[in-house]
Amino acid sequence: MPGKEVRSHAQSQIPYRFTARIVPPHHTPIPTPTPTPPEVIWPGADGEIPVAVLLEEQFANLRYVWLTRRNKARQALSYYRASVTGQWWDIPGVDPESSLSPPAEFEFDQIRHLEDMLLDHEAKWQKYFEENDIDPLVLIYEEFAHDHTIAVREVFSHLGISYPERMDIRPRL
Repeated sequence: MPGKEVRSHAQSQIPYRFTARIVPPHHTPIPTPTPTPPEVIWPGADGEIPVAVLLEEQFANLRYVWLTRRNKARQALSYYRASVTGQWWDIPGVDPESSLSPPAEFEFDQIRHLEDMLLDHEAKWQKYFEENDIDPLVLIYEEFAHDHTIAVREVFSHLGISYPERMDIRPRL
């Protein structure tokens, strides 16, 4: 907003999960959890506006899609393997981006660390949605991993977009 200073304690530390998947470069080290959670700014002092309010002001008819996974241990293991190998997806018939092999031995402390980070991020998103009275479309990985068509149809419906009669959706990402 013009004329107002908006302060955010940790804008660069906002987790990069759930709303968008940003794939780190090939040799990016496994991320560490943020030492302090990103602060959601609440009205009170001059110039402070809640993040949810800023987003609603900038995006008409804002809708949230929350992609989550029930089994955080498996998600952490998958995250670990992708971080180590640089292979973030697997599509049959398509060569992966990375030719690195999976690790010979897993570093269980790092996997546990990632699981803790994922649980922490999940709790922060839950709190954000609750405190801002946001009702996101919740997509649970285990419920659509075998058929992405289900998730795509739900997202289209949530966004108020007509689902095309002829749409080819690949079975795996």
